[in-house]
Amino acid sequence: MPGPDVEQGQLFSCPKFLWRPRQKAQPDRLVRFPATEHHRLERQYAGNRTTTTKYNLLTFIPKSLFEQYRRVANIYFTLVAALSLTDYSPVRPWTTFLPLAIVLGVAMIKEAVEDYKRYRQDVEVNNRKVQVYNSSKREFETRTWRHVSVGDVIIVHKDEYLPADLLFLSAENPEGLCYIETMQLDGETNLKIKKTLDETKDLRHDSISDFKGLVTCEPPNSRLYQFTGNFEAHPPLVPNIRQLPLSPAAILLRGCSLRNTHRIFGLVIYAGHDTKIFMNATQPPSKRSRIERSVDRIIFFMFGLLFSMCLTGCIYFAWWTANYMPQHWYLAPNEAPREYDSAQPGIVAVTNFITAFILYGELLRPS
Repeated sequence: MPGPDVEQGQLFSCPKFLWRPRQKAQPDRLVRFPATEHHRLERQYAGNRTTTTKYNLLTFIPKSLFEQYRRVANIYFTLVAALSLTDYSPVRPWTTFLPLAIVLGVAMIKEAVEDYKRYRQDVEVNNRKVQVYNSSKREFETRTWRHVSVGDVIIVHKDEYLPADLLFLSAENPEGLCYIETMQLDGETNLKIKKTLDETKDLRHDSISDFKGLVTCEPPNSRLYQFTGNFEAHPPLVPNIRQLPLSPAAILLRGCSLRNTHRIFGLVIYAGHDTKIFMNATQPPSKRSRIERSVDRIIFFMFGLLFSMCLTGCIYFAWWTANYMPQHWYLAPNEAPREYDSAQPGIVAVTNFITAFILYGELLRPS
């Protein structure tokens, strides 16, 4: 299914379709075989190297910190740690920064380990081997998946996964049929039958050089069960140039595995992140449980309670200092430091708020 439209605000109850943003139409995809330097349109298309990681070396620290500071507790304790750097803090800064650094460090290490596992899986997938036809040498050679390009003719053997979205050319059986398992695409374990074009079903290892033509198809999209395109067959594959319609039955999608068929030949039409399985994929989710969201709401409530307590206390203390402290000679009001200066009640209120905020912060300490 195509992606949902972006919902926009509605004025005067206008229908939603009036507010849909215009999307730039993509041109049809052209895939020619054999590709020449003059007609190498496939170079502008995505390569077959794929990645599923959330981070790289440059984005790990900012992105992982952003993930950690989505939690309200981390924001609060960072605020307390920052206030502990002031001269009015009743505690030493390391007593607040050290626990915060440990919590953030452990969480970021956990994120790094999980993303490294995704990276290792990507490396394994990108380095799988497949046989690709070399037009200049007129023979098949072994390449890795990440070196497969749009316009390549490849061989897939029994029980192997398809490295890209393919136009099914032929199978080593007279009917031109193959069976694929689509469990990674739709979760179904029953085998599906695919049928090649009658004009290409007799292609074999020693006759693939006779294959010449041009595929014109729709741009990459997420529709798994729909496909629109045609194949322009050239001699010597056919006596004269012919336009042949392509149906979804002739399309093999990445993520499927070949079953009950010795081997097949296919033409790569979508590669890498342009394949339908990746067009339907989503970014790795940010893991936030229901308990974490409940804890955030509790912290918001406790923070409001703490803030009101500190605000009430600092206002009362500033009022008392300004009105009554000069009467208490034993407190040496004339020699009192800045945070107890009866002549500056505003400064007294602010400094007392900082001290109280840190001391009363035990309300929000995790048990």
